[in-house]
Amino acid sequence: MSKKTVIYWSIWVSLLSALFNWLVGLVPTYKYLANGAGAPWILFVCLAVFFAGGFGSKDMVPVICSMMAGVFWGQVDLLLMQLPGFGQLSGFLAIVVGTAITMILHIHYLGKTPFGVVPFIFAGVCLTFATGAHYTANPMGILGLAINLVMGAILCGLCAVGQEYLIKKYPA
Repeated sequence: MSKKTVIYWSIWVSLLSALFNWLVGLVPTYKYLANGAGAPWILFVCLAVFFAGGFGSKDMVPVICSMMAGVFWGQVDLLLMQLPGFGQLSGFLAIVVGTAITMILHIHYLGKTPFGVVPFIFAGVCLTFATGAHYTANPMGILGLAINLVMGAILCGLCAVGQEYLIKKYPA
C-alpha cells in the first residue's frame, strides 16, 4: 500500500471503529454481554480475524454465516460440558469432541459453502465463551453476541471497501 493509502485508510478504519463502538452501545441486548459490561471489543476481534485472514468486501456473506455457525458451536460445546464426564478437566472431552466435529463438518463437507470460513467459526466460539452468551445462563446474550458479530462484519466490510478504493486510487 502507498503511504497515502495507509494514512487515509487508517483514518477511515479509526472513524468507522469509533462510530461502530458507539452504535453497539445502543443495541438493547448489549447489556447482556460480558457480565453486563457490554463487549465493544467484539468489533476489534472481528477486524483482527478479517484482516489477518486476507478477507475482502466480497467475503461478507461467508464471514457472517461462519460467525453465526461459531455461535452455534459455542452453544454445542457448552451443552457438551453439561453432560456427565464431558465437563471434567475444564471441558477437555467436550472441547475435543466439539472441535473435531466442527472442523470435519466445516472443512470437509461445508468448506465451499458460506459456512466454511473456519477462522470465523473459531472466533464465534471464542466470543461465545468470552462474553458469557450461554444458552442456560444468558440466552439474551446469544442474541446480543449475534447482533454484535453482524455489526462487526459490517464494520469489516466497510473497512475493506475503503481499503480497496484507496489502493486503486493511490497505487504503491
